[in-house]
Amino acid sequence: CRERSEQAKSRVWACARAARRTRIFLKIDSTLRGPIADMVDGVLDGSGRRCALIAPAFPEQGRTIVSGRLVLHGVAASDVPPLAESLAPALDAVERLSALPEEEMSSALRSIVGRSHGRLAIVVDAEDPAPLTVAAREWLRDPGRIVLVGSGGVARCAARLVNAPTNT
Repeated sequence: CRERSEQAKSRVWACARAARRTRIFLKIDSTLRGPIADMVDGVLDGSGRRCALIAPAFPEQGRTIVSGRLVLHGVAASDVPPLAESLAPALDAVERLSALPEEEMSSALRSIVGRSHGRLAIVVDAEDPAPLTVAAREWLRDPGRIVLVGSGGVARCAARLVNAPTNT
């Protein structure tokens, strides 16, 4: 199992290194399977970025994050440790961001990223797509410092924002 984690970290590092001048999105499983901490470690090392914005919820599929914990169809996944606990050994700091009104959430994210002095993961609570949209928007606003890590839920939100018509 450790060998598999090291291989995943190495592959993610190589991809992030090659893509370090672009926006980086690391796709993870919405049920938090796999060596997520090692992959986050690899993407931060390879990209040279210091912040991983982690948004694995996929509310449309019944997979949410509440208080940093995975909830499947309304039932806490007791066999899956809290994300902060899983990520802490690989990073300098792990913070959890509760779902807030959009402007408050954006402001809180910017504040956390701005005061960080080491490698940081911010775990986004999301019971609906709104917090995922905020996370995607902040990643698009500051892709040189932030790696977005998440499932198809946040990927959908990011795609909508990238493809949204602009008012000119």
